[in-house]
Amino acid sequence: MMDSLELKPALAEEAPVTLTASWLPIAVGQEIEAWYRGQLAHRGRVARILQSGNLFWISDLRTGDTRLVDSDEFSIRPLSG
Repeated sequence: MMDSLELKPALAEEAPVTLTASWLPIAVGQEIEAWYRGQLAHRGRVARILQSGNLFWISDLRTGDTRLVDSDEFSIRPLSG
């Protein structure tokens, strides 16, 4: 089980801005899970990352909706492959 992540400020809006527990960047196009209080809240592909790094949008794979994810509220886990 991976540790939750803390997003770091980006140099550019679309740049990879997050380091995982295994030091891999999260970038636009990567699939992630957003967990809230131990339950899966969202699973999707990162669509956009704000320059501040703590807010990003995903395209939810279950519903097709666009979701705003706040890394201060959710534990973020990258999906492999």
